[in-house]
Amino acid sequence: MEKNDLITILKSQKEEELKFLKDLDFENDLESPKEIRGNQKEIEDEIKKFNKHEWAIYLFFVGKNFKFDLAEYSRAKGNYQMARCPEEKDLKERKDEVKDGCLYVGSSQNLISRLEQHLTAKSKTVYALHLSEWFPQDEELRLIVIKMKNQDAEKMQKYEDYLWNHYKPLLGKQGKK
Repeated sequence: MEKNDLITILKSQKEEELKFLKDLDFENDLESPKEIRGNQKEIEDEIKKFNKHEWAIYLFFVGKNFKFDLAEYSRAKGNYQMARCPEEKDLKERKDEVKDGCLYVGSSQNLISRLEQHLTAKSKTVYALHLSEWFPQDEELRLIVIKMKNQDAEKMQKYEDYLWNHYKPLLGKQGKK
């Protein structure tokens, strides 16, 4: 994903949805997106290159052949605080809404720590994906990281919500924690 692609996505929403973005400045708020592809271990190695306290929005994507295993996710959820997942009865509808295999959209003021929480099972009490507990280890993931140029929590939340609304990820929830 290039920065122009991101800006096109952000500007593509309906007029009423754009009203809440009126105070945002895509060019000056966001750095160019960085895309990382690989299995969990490869992504873990790559995220260590980021600065610890960077503010960023991030998106996890899976390949089109990925089959979400609700039973495996539920098993892991019994041991960890997990990202919100649709109920079994709503899962098919939610899967149909997901764009481009988007698994999760989030943001953090401490990027490395937050991404490690999603990729590993280091912290049982933090709501995260804990991918190491249920996601196939050799399955390819795509992680897109969009760093914020300015430390503005309100703006970062607006961008995250906007991208969540666009991609309709399978897991997690829209809005502040």
